Amino acid sequence: MDENVAERAGRRPKDLTAPANPSPAKEGTETADPAEWIRLPSPGERCPRTGLSRGTFNDLIFADPPKVKSVVLKKPGASRGVRLLFWPSVRSYLLGLMEEQNQESEEVGS
Repeated sequence: MDENVAERAGRRPKDLTAPANPSPAKEGTETADPAEWIRLPSPGERCPRTGLSRGTFNDLIFADPPKVKSVVLKKPGASRGVRLLFWPSVRSYLLGLMEEQNQESEEVGS
């Protein structure tokens, strides 16, 4: 893409965009990926990090009590918005599930 066309369209040319993971994790942090919020997948698509569907995330978000944290980002007066999931809560839920399943398999194997 011509740089002038990209500038007029309000976009940056691909060779000038920042890398997906610009810096390694700092010591003691939970993950190497700096993104704390991830967008709820579009209908019919899956989360690129987990492979979970929108429906599965909705089940986790709308459980009573919710199993993962989320927010809806919208402009004042708007009826629609963008649902963002708090990645550390998703990760924590999945790690807890893994621990629970590992304990169950150890009990069965004993």
